[in-house]
Amino acid sequence: MVDRNNLAESSSIGVTAVILSVASIISLYKIYSLFKSRLYFEAQKYLICIFLMPILIGWAGWIELLEEKKTPTLGFTQNLFKSACLASFMLYVERILGWEQDNGQNVYSEEIKFRSLVTGKAPRCLCRCIKFKPIETTEDAKKYMNIVRFYVLQLCVILVFLGIIGLIIILTTDKFKFGEQSLDSIWFYFNMIQAISSVFALLILLNFGMYVNALPDMGSLQILHKFAIIKLGLLFTEFQPIIISGIARTGAIVDDSDYSNDEITLYTSNLLLCSEMIIMSFLIILIFPDSDYLKTPDVRKIIEHNEDSYLKL
Repeated sequence: MVDRNNLAESSSIGVTAVILSVASIISLYKIYSLFKSRLYFEAQKYLICIFLMPILIGWAGWIELLEEKKTPTLGFTQNLFKSACLASFMLYVERILGWEQDNGQNVYSEEIKFRSLVTGKAPRCLCRCIKFKPIETTEDAKKYMNIVRFYVLQLCVILVFLGIIGLIIILTTDKFKFGEQSLDSIWFYFNMIQAISSVFALLILLNFGMYVNALPDMGSLQILHKFAIIKLGLLFTEFQPIIISGIARTGAIVDDSDYSNDEITLYTSNLLLCSEMIIMSFLIILIFPDSDYLKTPDVRKIIEHNEDSYLKL
C-alpha cells in the first residue's frame, strides 16, 4: 500500500492515468467510427452511452484515488450513468428488432419490431420469479416490451430519487457519514434499495437479451455478448468493492493496523477498476463491430440458413 501522504504523487496514480488515457482514446475512436459510418444510426446512437463507459467509470475511480475518499457527487453520477447504459442497451436492441430496409436505406419500424417478437413461445425468467405468457400476437409483444421497459426504467427513476435525496442530506447535515455501511446508516438502506432495483433490471434485461438472441435471424449479432459488456461494467463497480472489502478484512492485502478497511477497499478497488477499463475498451471494439450494420435483415436470414455465408462476412 502506498503511503497516504504521497498517494497523489505515487507511480500507481500515474500508471493508471496512462492506462485510462489509452482506454479513452480507444473508446473515443470507436465513437468517431460510429458517426463516420452511420450505417444504421437509429440504433448506433444508443451505443454512444455504452462506449463512454470506460471513460466515465474509469476516470471517476481515478479521481477517488487521487482524493483518497469516496466522492458523493461522483458516486451518484456514476450510478445514473450505469442506469442510462442499461436503458440505452434496451433501446438499441429494440432498434435492431425493428430494422428494415426501405429503398436501400436502413430504417426503424415499430410494426416490424413487434412482429419480430412473435414466436408463440414464452420468454423464460432464469430465477422463475416472473412468469411470461407466450408471445403469439403483436399485442402480446407490446405487453412484453412494456414489462421490460418498466423494470429497466424503474432503476433509472430510483437512482435519480436516491441521488437527489442523498445530495440534499449531504448538503444540509453532517450527521450521516457518506459511504458508512453500518446497519443504522441511511447509506446502507440506500445501497440495499439500489441493489434490489439493479438485480431486477439486470434479470429482465438478460431475459430480453436471451429471448431476442434466440430469434431465428438474431444469432449472428451476438446480443448476449453485448449484454455481457454492460453487466461487466456493473460487476466491476458494484460487486468488486464488496469482494475486496471481504478480503481486506482478513489482512491479505495489507496490514489493517495502518489503514482502515474502507481505505484499503477504496484504494484497491479503484486501482483495479482503472486498469480494467482498458480491457473493457478492447472488448467493446470486438463485440460491437461496424460489420454488424452490414448484416441487414435479409443478410441475417441467409446467415441463419447458411453458416458458411456467416464465416465469409
